[in-house]
Amino acid sequence: MRVWICIVVVLVVMIAFRIFFPVFVALWSWVRTLSHANSPEFRLSMPNLWTEIQHVKGGGSSQMMKIDDGNIILMSVGLDTTKVFVTPRLDSLESFTEIASFPIRRSRRNFHSEGEAILNELRKAIGWPKTVEELRQTLSSLAGKVFQ
Repeated sequence: MRVWICIVVVLVVMIAFRIFFPVFVALWSWVRTLSHANSPEFRLSMPNLWTEIQHVKGGGSSQMMKIDDGNIILMSVGLDTTKVFVTPRLDSLESFTEIASFPIRRSRRNFHSEGEAILNELRKAIGWPKTVEELRQTLSSLAGKVFQ
Protein backbone atom coordinates (compact mmCIF):
# COMPACT_ATOMS: atom_id res chain seq x y z
CA MET A 1 0.00 0.00 0.00
CA ARG A 2 2.78 2.44 0.89
CA VAL A 3 4.62 1.64 -2.32
CA TRP A 4 1.60 2.68 -4.37
CA ILE A 5 1.28 5.94 -2.44
CA CYS A 6 4.97 6.70 -3.10
CA ILE A 7 4.55 5.92 -6.80
CA VAL A 8 1.48 8.16 -7.02
CA VAL A 9 3.30 11.00 -5.22
CA VAL A 10 6.31 10.69 -7.55
CA LEU A 11 4.04 10.70 -10.61
CA VAL A 12 2.13 13.77 -9.37
CA VAL A 13 5.42 15.60 -8.73
CA MET A 14 6.72 14.67 -12.19
CA ILE A 15 3.52 15.86 -13.88
CA ALA A 16 3.52 19.11 -11.86
CA PHE A 17 7.18 19.66 -12.75
CA ARG A 18 6.43 19.03 -16.44
CA ILE A 19 3.53 21.51 -16.37
CA PHE A 20 5.12 24.28 -14.30
CA PHE A 21 8.71 24.15 -15.54
CA PRO A 22 7.99 26.20 -18.72
CA VAL A 23 6.15 28.76 -16.60
CA PHE A 24 9.15 28.99 -14.27
CA VAL A 25 11.53 29.39 -17.22
CA ALA A 26 9.36 32.14 -18.73
CA LEU A 27 9.16 34.00 -15.40
CA TRP A 28 12.92 33.72 -14.89
CA SER A 29 13.56 35.12 -18.38
CA TRP A 30 11.21 38.00 -17.68
CA VAL A 31 12.97 38.80 -14.39
CA ARG A 32 16.37 38.73 -16.11
CA THR A 33 15.09 41.05 -18.85
CA LEU A 34 13.73 43.50 -16.30
CA SER A 35 16.94 43.51 -14.28
CA HIS A 36 19.00 44.07 -17.42
CA ALA A 37 16.75 46.94 -18.54
CA ASN A 38 17.30 48.67 -15.20
CA SER A 39 21.07 48.19 -15.19
CA PRO A 40 23.35 51.23 -15.68
CA GLU A 41 25.06 49.54 -18.62
CA PHE A 42 21.79 49.14 -20.50
CA ARG A 43 20.62 52.66 -19.71
CA LEU A 44 23.95 54.14 -20.83
CA SER A 45 23.85 52.21 -24.09
CA MET A 46 21.03 54.44 -25.37
CA PRO A 47 20.68 58.24 -25.30
CA ASN A 48 18.31 60.09 -22.97
CA LEU A 49 17.90 57.41 -20.29
CA TRP A 50 18.97 58.41 -16.79
CA THR A 51 20.49 55.73 -14.60
CA GLU A 52 19.07 55.10 -11.16
CA ILE A 53 20.38 57.45 -8.49
CA GLN A 54 23.44 55.96 -6.81
CA HIS A 55 24.03 56.87 -3.16
CA VAL A 56 27.57 57.16 -1.91
CA LYS A 57 28.55 56.44 1.66
CA GLY A 58 28.86 59.71 3.53
CA GLY A 59 25.94 61.49 1.90
CA GLY A 60 26.73 61.91 -1.79
CA SER A 61 24.52 60.96 -4.73
CA SER A 62 25.13 60.67 -8.46
CA GLN A 63 23.29 59.99 -11.68
CA MET A 64 24.35 59.55 -15.34
CA MET A 65 22.86 59.86 -18.82
CA LYS A 66 24.19 59.39 -22.33
CA ILE A 67 23.38 62.23 -24.73
CA ASP A 68 22.89 62.10 -28.49
CA ASP A 69 26.48 63.03 -29.37
CA GLY A 70 27.78 59.96 -27.48
CA ASN A 71 29.08 61.75 -24.38
CA ILE A 72 27.94 60.84 -20.89
CA ILE A 73 26.70 63.37 -18.33
CA LEU A 74 27.51 62.70 -14.67
CA MET A 75 25.71 64.76 -12.05
CA SER A 76 27.18 64.49 -8.58
CA VAL A 77 25.80 65.91 -5.34
CA GLY A 78 28.35 66.26 -2.56
CA LEU A 79 28.08 67.73 0.90
CA ASP A 80 28.25 71.37 -0.19
CA THR A 81 28.35 71.42 -4.02
CA THR A 82 26.65 69.88 -7.01
CA LYS A 83 28.90 69.23 -9.99
CA VAL A 84 28.18 68.28 -13.58
CA PHE A 85 30.80 66.35 -15.53
CA VAL A 86 30.99 65.12 -19.12
CA THR A 87 33.02 62.22 -20.48
CA PRO A 88 33.20 60.44 -23.82
CA ARG A 89 33.86 57.10 -22.10
CA LEU A 90 33.70 55.56 -18.63
CA ASP A 91 37.07 53.84 -18.63
CA SER A 92 38.98 56.25 -16.37
CA LEU A 93 38.41 59.12 -13.96
CA GLU A 94 40.80 61.30 -15.95
CA SER A 95 38.36 61.34 -18.88
CA PHE A 96 35.75 63.31 -16.86
CA THR A 97 35.63 67.06 -17.48
CA GLU A 98 33.84 69.32 -15.01
CA ILE A 99 31.58 71.76 -16.82
CA ALA A 100 29.57 73.27 -13.97
CA SER A 101 29.52 73.52 -10.20
CA PHE A 102 26.73 74.86 -8.01
CA PRO A 103 26.60 75.52 -4.27
CA ILE A 104 23.91 73.71 -2.32
CA ARG A 105 22.26 74.20 1.03
CA ARG A 106 21.49 71.13 3.06
CA SER A 107 19.64 70.74 6.32
CA ARG A 108 22.08 68.01 7.46
CA ARG A 109 19.21 65.66 8.25
CA ASN A 110 18.73 63.15 5.47
CA PHE A 111 21.53 63.42 2.91
CA HIS A 112 20.19 60.76 0.55
CA SER A 113 16.68 62.18 0.16
CA GLU A 114 18.08 65.71 -0.18
CA GLY A 115 20.56 64.45 -2.78
CA GLU A 116 17.74 62.85 -4.74
CA ALA A 117 15.71 66.06 -4.61
CA ILE A 118 18.68 68.12 -5.84
CA LEU A 119 19.38 65.65 -8.67
CA ASN A 120 15.71 65.73 -9.69
CA GLU A 121 15.72 69.54 -9.72
CA LEU A 122 18.95 69.68 -11.73
CA ARG A 123 17.71 66.98 -14.12
CA LYS A 124 14.55 69.03 -14.82
CA ALA A 125 16.65 72.17 -15.36
CA ILE A 126 19.02 70.40 -17.77
CA GLY A 127 16.27 68.81 -19.84
CA TRP A 128 17.37 66.63 -22.77
CA PRO A 129 20.48 68.20 -24.32
CA LYS A 130 21.71 66.75 -27.59
CA THR A 131 25.31 67.98 -27.40
CA VAL A 132 27.83 69.05 -24.78
CA GLU A 133 27.65 72.62 -26.09
CA GLU A 134 23.90 72.70 -25.58
CA LEU A 135 24.43 71.35 -22.05
CA ARG A 136 27.02 74.10 -21.36
CA GLN A 137 24.57 76.78 -22.50
CA THR A 138 21.82 75.40 -20.29
CA LEU A 139 24.13 75.19 -17.29
CA SER A 140 25.49 78.71 -17.84
CA SER A 141 21.91 80.00 -17.60
CA LEU A 142 21.75 78.38 -14.15
CA ALA A 143 24.88 80.20 -12.93
CA GLY A 144 24.43 81.58 -9.44
CA LYS A 145 21.56 79.23 -8.62
CA VAL A 146 21.69 77.58 -5.21
CA PHE A 147 20.08 74.16 -5.10
CA GLN A 148 18.30 73.12 -1.90
